[in-house]
Amino acid sequence: MMPLGHLGLPLMPFLGRRAYKVDPRLLMLGGILPDLIDKPLGHLVLTMNNGRIFAHTLLFAVVLLSAGIVFRKLLPLSLGVSFHHLFDNLYLEPRSTLWPLMGPFQASDFHFSSWLTAFTDPQVFGWELLGILVIMVYLVQKGIRTPRDLFCFAIKGSYPQKIVKGGSRGTDPKRH
Repeated sequence: MMPLGHLGLPLMPFLGRRAYKVDPRLLMLGGILPDLIDKPLGHLVLTMNNGRIFAHTLLFAVVLLSAGIVFRKLLPLSLGVSFHHLFDNLYLEPRSTLWPLMGPFQASDFHFSSWLTAFTDPQVFGWELLGILVIMVYLVQKGIRTPRDLFCFAIKGSYPQKIVKGGSRGTDPKRH
């Protein structure tokens, strides 16, 4: 799966829900975090040319879950990472998933051009399309329609004020 799928699909269970205590920004960050860590590290820094290393392991997920239990606000990050692992089908790659129990990470023959050609695969394209659709639906449901609204949501986690009958703005606990 590519970035838009990893960002959008963790939001799916929360579409249409009015109140929940999950920070969607942390959920989305968790959805992409393993790739943000492992792709540069595995392809550019280390010589193994493998983009599924440390952050794609069960150990990483357990450490984040432990941090989330201690610091409750981090639980959505852990949940997002779990979604990432699920969507990457890591259960089919025990050598990476169960590192270090299964030995060292393996080098791969990955080439950067593979990312570009992946978009010609209908399955990859479909997941990306679904991811962007989920993000768009979420933003519309939350009333995020302008760049300023998006900025306030991204930085502060606030949603736009709601307009109530009579044209006045209602009170929103997470307002700008």
